[in-house]
Amino acid sequence: MTLAREGRSVAETEPINVSEIVERCWRTVETGQATLHTDINRTVVGDRSRVQQLFENLIRNSIDHGGDSVTITVGEIENGFLRRR
Repeated sequence: MTLAREGRSVAETEPINVSEIVERCWRTVETGQATLHTDINRTVVGDRSRVQQLFENLIRNSIDHGGDSVTITVGEIENGFLRRR
């Protein structure tokens, strides 16, 4: 939410390996008994600190709303959309 509220423009971007930054974020967040599964070999271009903050927020939200033993999966999906049933 902080990212949405700051309203600052992004001045510097760089290539970011998604798997590496997700795993780095995982180590900085209290994860309890949650597990992480990464299955992605993709690089994105962005502001590293904002991308890191984005993934930290997603991890925290997943644990807060999914429970301490949730499994979080980061990967590519067909057509760029996720469908949960």
